[in-house]
Amino acid sequence: MSDKLNRLILDENAGNVLLQNTQFMLELIPEISDMIGFEQNNPYHHLNVWEHTVTAVENAPADIVLRLTMLFHDIAKPRCYSEDERGGHFYGHPQVSADMAREILLRLGYDGDTIETVTQLILYHDADIQPHKKHLVRWLNKIGETRIRQLMEVKRADAMAQSETYRHVKLALLGDISQMIDDIIEEQQRFSLKDLAVNGKDLIEAGVPHETIIGKILNRLMRMVIDGQIANEKEHLLSVANRLISEVVA
Repeated sequence: MSDKLNRLILDENAGNVLLQNTQFMLELIPEISDMIGFEQNNPYHHLNVWEHTVTAVENAPADIVLRLTMLFHDIAKPRCYSEDERGGHFYGHPQVSADMAREILLRLGYDGDTIETVTQLILYHDADIQPHKKHLVRWLNKIGETRIRQLMEVKRADAMAQSETYRHVKLALLGDISQMIDDIIEEQQRFSLKDLAVNGKDLIEAGVPHETIIGKILNRLMRMVIDGQIANEKEHLLSVANRLISEVVA
């Protein structure tokens, strides 16, 4: 079944193909039934949830991970719907969609790496990512270069399936973010633990008393380097690490 699903969503006209094969999709993934015809009542969306989904799938690069992400990124919206005077809202839908996608992909027999990547991208697809270097360095530290570039593609596909009024603003913002990510990579800014001038062995040799806190101290040092509070120099980092011991233990 996963092979046929892959062929459908990787088709060059995936949006129309999915709409033409709605019955098959319902048999394969019954959870989709709630999406069909579900109006979003939201100024950012002119399409119902299923129409938005198939449009987003078609606008994603023809990569199985990205297209599976778009297929499931909003699957929980009907379950998370609420409404007030401003219109419809879907609070918490990324987490619920990620959980639903994991169950469905397991049921369909997808491999673990694909499931982990897709669910992480779904979880972060609605995250507020801004074009500020410190902010982006934290994201690079959190999920890595490969994943954040995938996330940019997910956000582009999502924006392409939204109301034209807001689409251009979102696409321009994503362009700025992608350019800044390129600049950060080119400048070789430090954004992972392997780039720290100290490691766990250095901390042990410097007298950090509890091995269980080494990871916590390294992460604190990494955050401080990213935020520009301290220099990424070995002796300075070791000095700061010793001051952090009492805080981390406490």
